[in-house]
Amino acid sequence: MKFIKASMPIMIILILFLIGIVVISPFITIWSLNTLFALDIEYTIWTWLAMVWLSMVTFGGIISVIRKRDDK
Repeated sequence: MKFIKASMPIMIILILFLIGIVVISPFITIWSLNTLFALDIEYTIWTWLAMVWLSMVTFGGIISVIRKRDDK
């Protein structure tokens, strides 16, 4: 029981950090596209959601290919 009580704050910090990464990473991607290509994309909830969707579609496909490759 003592181990669980000591590691609980660490787990909470880790979960908050991961949530922060998930929330901020689409904005960082939009910023990088704006910087590299001068696209002038606005930072709104809709562009954030579009970036989340794009990340899920592209990286989700990569993850499924890797899993299929590992199964062989």
